[in-house]
Amino acid sequence: MTYAKKGPAKRCDVLFSRIVRSRGQCERCGLTDTPFQCAHIIRRRYAATRCLEDNAWCLCVPCHQLVDGNAGEFTDLVNRTIGRPRFDGLYSTAQGGPPGSYALFWRGELQRLLARCDELGVDARWRAA
Repeated sequence: MTYAKKGPAKRCDVLFSRIVRSRGQCERCGLTDTPFQCAHIIRRRYAATRCLEDNAWCLCVPCHQLVDGNAGEFTDLVNRTIGRPRFDGLYSTAQGGPPGSYALFWRGELQRLLARCDELGVDARWRAA
C-alpha cells in the first residue's frame, strides 16, 4: 500500500479526482448544483485500485459523509451502482497490489489518466482548479 504524496502518484490523485467529479451529479442523491467529492469504494490506500473509475463515486459532501459513516448506506450504494461481484473483484485486485514497481506503475497510471482527461475534456493542467 502507498499514499500519493508527490510526483506522478500525487498528480494521478489530482487527475483522478477531476475525472470522477466531472460526472457532474451526486451518484447517491442526484444533486447537480453542489460541490462534489471523489469517494473511493475500496479505500484509496490500495494503489492497484486507487485510480480505477468504477472504484469511485461522485458524491456531494453530505452523501460522502453519510456513505463513509454508515455501512448500510455504503452497501446499498455498492449494490445500486457497481454491484457486489464487481466490488469483490475490486477488493481482490486491491489485495494483490500494483504490478511491478510503484514508480513504473504510477508513471503508467499518469499517462492513462492524462489520456482519459483528453477523452472527457477534463482540464489536466497541474495547477488548474
